[in-house]
Amino acid sequence: MSTVDLTTDNTAQVAANFGEHGTGITISRQCSFSDFAASGDDVQLIAVPENSFVAQMYTRVVEAFDGTSVLIVGDDNTTNGYAVDGDIAETSINTVHNCFCADATGQFVVKGATPFYTSDDTIDVLLTWSTTPTVGILQVVAVIVTIP
Repeated sequence: MSTVDLTTDNTAQVAANFGEHGTGITISRQCSFSDFAASGDDVQLIAVPENSFVAQMYTRVVEAFDGTSVLIVGDDNTTNGYAVDGDIAETSINTVHNCFCADATGQFVVKGATPFYTSDDTIDVLLTWSTTPTVGILQVVAVIVTIP
């Protein structure tokens, strides 16, 4: 398994002010089937700074994945923390998955709380397949709040 780091592109980052409760950013980033060299590869998509938590997260399939693909979303410690197999409809264009809705099954949602990141981490996308995909783009939008 290899890891690709896409966290350094900050062109889709918007600041948000939560007043005395902290500061936040909304980040929208995409990964493509071509970012994954082999089934089971991991892409570090969004950087999460220390003393932060993910307040909201959404995924959207921008271009349908072909080739029996499965996408899951998590972090460095819990690969399926935000979205597990079956949460994201890989072949359904523009279907938005709310990683924190009542019917989401990611590990953090099932446990009832997202982790508080006491050190830098990343939101990661893992792609597995039994038939190699030749197309597919996933967009992840996250609202990250940092506590001062």
